[in-house]
Amino acid sequence: MDFNSLLQAVLKEMRAAGIPVSERVAPEVRVNTRAKKRYGCCVKAGDGFVIELSAFLFEAEESTVRTVLAHELLHTCPGCMNHGPQWKRYAAAVRERLGYAVTRTASYPVLPEHPPQPPKYILRCEQCGAVITRQKRSALVEHPSRYRCRCGGKLRRVQ
Repeated sequence: MDFNSLLQAVLKEMRAAGIPVSERVAPEVRVNTRAKKRYGCCVKAGDGFVIELSAFLFEAEESTVRTVLAHELLHTCPGCMNHGPQWKRYAAAVRERLGYAVTRTASYPVLPEHPPQPPKYILRCEQCGAVITRQKRSALVEHPSRYRCRCGGKLRRVQ
């Protein structure tokens, strides 16, 4: 499947439908071979944007790839780098005018199922016993004494 030609086709459709996608979208899709939980992303690169797709989408149907491309291209619209109200309005317009099933999150059968990973870090509230888990090292993990539980209790790292 040629991601680059699909990108150009979806760009053309969206512009014809009046969706204000950026004129500064890189003409080539970047393929991500490491992404395991996302289908694509829109990366701000200088004064333009690069659309990145998961290599797993090579196995997907063309309609799925077009929908993911439309989703990512919406992030190039003014005020749409997140999934806020403006992005949602444009997504509704894309669904209505172009028929793409664009949503904030999506689930297609092309990404492999990954069993949940056990947490690397566990913190516990000394007051109420609430457990907080994290996969990545963060300020909370490094310095739990700087933070408090929702109940106001002190946090302690137990793993």
